[in-house]
Amino acid sequence: MAQAHVEHEKIGELTNVGGGPTGVAIDNTTEDIYVASNASSAVFKFNPAGEGINGAGEPSAAPLVTEVFNHLDIAVDNASDPSAHDLYVPDGTNHVVKKFKSTGEFICKLNESEPACPGASPAPFSGSEGPEAVAVDPTTGYVYVSDKGNNVIDVFSPSGAYVTQIAASNSQPLQNPRDLKVDSSGDVFVATQGAGVPFAVAKFKPSSEPATGTTTWEETIFNATENATAIAIDSADNVYIALESGNITEYSPAREVLGSFEGGGLGFGLAVNNTTKHVYYSLLGAGVAIFRTFNTPTVTTGASSGVTHTKAKVEGTVNPEGLTITNCFFTYGALTKPCNLSGAEIGTGNTPVTVSTELEGLEPGNSWGNLMRSSSSL
Repeated sequence: MAQAHVEHEKIGELTNVGGGPTGVAIDNTTEDIYVASNASSAVFKFNPAGEGINGAGEPSAAPLVTEVFNHLDIAVDNASDPSAHDLYVPDGTNHVVKKFKSTGEFICKLNESEPACPGASPAPFSGSEGPEAVAVDPTTGYVYVSDKGNNVIDVFSPSGAYVTQIAASNSQPLQNPRDLKVDSSGDVFVATQGAGVPFAVAKFKPSSEPATGTTTWEETIFNATENATAIAIDSADNVYIALESGNITEYSPAREVLGSFEGGGLGFGLAVNNTTKHVYYSLLGAGVAIFRTFNTPTVTTGASSGVTHTKAKVEGTVNPEGLTITNCFFTYGALTKPCNLSGAEIGTGNTPVTVSTELEGLEPGNSWGNLMRSSSSL
């Protein structure tokens, strides 16, 4: 079986996050990080180095904005002019979504309560529970809000005008929408936690008109045995999904598993820096864990031949994935044998190269298998 060629390694943590981090969002231009905290009803801002800053970019441990209650995830409008990357924060207690400038200055609310964003009425957040998460389409700037109390997704224009609601029209209702994200094609991915829903994440296809008529989902995209808690999508439209166990899986746009890693516990915020590919994951009651993403060669073990009581020839393939291979070897127990090709001979391409070796000193009568490994420079 081929090994996933995307790996993730924890490299740090944001700790001054108010005690209970939930949402995480990243400005794709400045690479600043926003972290929402339910424990302190606030949002904190960090520079790319992980240092707390205020709205002017100066060092500060104080929150950027306060008085935002009962939320899970937040969003930055990366579709707008880089000088106006506004911040959206749900306030479930007051049934609103608040819009702020990147400096922390309040702008307006996404409903009819004053001061409302232009055209934001009628108020859509009328259920027993308020909005929990928000996402911004990276291309159009349309704003999507998980309206858990009404089991729908509310959609707003870039100016804040209420547009429509997304609800499922197929065999399963949209129950308890949690986190949500939008890819570059306008597809909406929603984490659900409702009883009887046979999947962790639903994917909605956009209609010909932006953010309207989107009422059908593809049920078989991300089946799971446990609920999803957070979603992230990078600039290549790779989808990251965190489950209640804390396990995070990265999928390609074709829904192939690229890699899976342990986030460290339950979290409700997930974001990816599109420049560094670092993954930020909020750990409920702790900090925000930072993981680096890196490629490794794709290694596939193959068949054996020429088997005797103590010898066998084993084969496999190495796809360098564009990396420089520094070492290639097979292992059997404590035995390690180099491949028949050096790293230079394997090359730096993006296609599988067949390698082999002769194993000797095997123990007669024992079952065995071969495991091939390679290392690379990054």
